[in-house]
Amino acid sequence: MIGGDMLEHPMAKGVFDTLDERRACFPQRKEVVIAQAGHMVQWDQPQRLAETLETFFRPPPRPNNLHHFAVHQKNSQAKRQEPC
Repeated sequence: MIGGDMLEHPMAKGVFDTLDERRACFPQRKEVVIAQAGHMVQWDQPQRLAETLETFFRPPPRPNNLHHFAVHQKNSQAKRQEPC
């Protein structure tokens, strides 16, 4: 996460000078810019930060295994009914 107003912070230059190198460490990263937040996103936009973290850490939806099982069973039964 990056605060959208972070450029105004004195340490921003150091962070942005190494940002590409940092990004390369996380090839499957997701970047989010939080508007109206500076270096201390948790102070400036605590609700938006919490929502972003919750979304990021939420487990992916599980596949509908029952549907897969039903299709597999239907295909298996159809094969058994065909003449040899």
